[in-house]
Amino acid sequence: MSRNIKIIHFLEATLFTEAFINSFEKTSSNVTFYIINNGALHHHYMDKPNVKLFDTSNHVRRLSIIQSINETNTQVAFFHVLNAVKMDIILSLRKDIRKIWCLWGNDFYDTNYYYPFNLYEKHNLAFFEKDKSILRKIYNKPEVKTFIFNILKNINSKGIKSTLLTKLNNHFAVDRYMFIKKNIDYISYIVPKEKEILSKIFPGKVFCHLYSDPNLPQFHHIKNHKGDSAQGNNILLAHSAAETNNHLDCLEILKSCNLSTQKIISPLSYGGSKEYIDEVIRRGKEYFGDRFIPLTERLPLAQYSEVLSSCSVAMMNQRRQQAGGNLFHLIGSGIKVYLNTENGFYDYFIDNGIKVFDINNFRNNFDTNENLEMNNQKLRELYSEQHFQNEINISLQNL
Repeated sequence: MSRNIKIIHFLEATLFTEAFINSFEKTSSNVTFYIINNGALHHHYMDKPNVKLFDTSNHVRRLSIIQSINETNTQVAFFHVLNAVKMDIILSLRKDIRKIWCLWGNDFYDTNYYYPFNLYEKHNLAFFEKDKSILRKIYNKPEVKTFIFNILKNINSKGIKSTLLTKLNNHFAVDRYMFIKKNIDYISYIVPKEKEILSKIFPGKVFCHLYSDPNLPQFHHIKNHKGDSAQGNNILLAHSAAETNNHLDCLEILKSCNLSTQKIISPLSYGGSKEYIDEVIRRGKEYFGDRFIPLTERLPLAQYSEVLSSCSVAMMNQRRQQAGGNLFHLIGSGIKVYLNTENGFYDYFIDNGIKVFDINNFRNNFDTNENLEMNNQKLRELYSEQHFQNEINISLQNL
């Protein structure tokens, strides 16, 4: 398909929005970005002629935009993160416009009853289940929820309708599954492991890879890095307070290590409940005293980079694809990164010659004197402008 096709994108205003605009506007000579927001936005990228506000608080304006899209020769629509607002937009668009769901992470893993995926390691899981009944613990098992999902899916296939079934469909994401199956033409994934999972859930869908984005803010830093291994002495524990970081399991690993002077720096300024953050801080202080440093205030990128420069090792214990931008920054800065092998980034990096390490081997492999000099170069090659444009070309040919 030619690059002069009319393409539209729907996305929210985030830290990465400008980077996505800068990258994706090169994919077609006729591309428009609709930034979804409840009210006006005051970002400088909004001054671009091909960037428009999709104000969810202005019903008349919303209808006008949809009508305008439907009356033009729009051929492809990208939806970055699939949520309720974008699902409503999809239902409003012409049927012949090809719809692409650009998966980010939370829009798949947080609503995934259709595939049994365990997000928590042993100690994190124990914390969340400490006050739960045996019945609730059984119900919370991903395999059980997937079993219920499949029963509901079969009931729906028979055309049965009821108020209770409608509520169950919503709770177990059956309605979301049916929506994707019926209304989404293509799915863009971030790491190949997601394609493997999604192809089992949605057989017959066409997949593309559109997130090798060289314009993310984290790449501005690593492009200027010489590739040397990090010289700091400290350990970075995760990137946020999100429970899926499995902090508690990391703390147990660190507790069993022979640490001497290393400080453990844990960013906890966003994500995660107060109860969980308090527990991470409590255990960190109990195990390591003043050497455990929780960062409870969000830092500017420059200051955060300075904190990272004091670290030579990072523990990223997510079982799902998560924190890609942070991983790029860490790896590109010469930091030795330990990943959970269930994380799709682990195999993706290894397969592309980027050295990352199994977090289960942390106790026996804490040596920071690794030759990581090629990591920066390999990362820049994998997320280069040329690589991104190649992925776009392949995807456009398949549309």
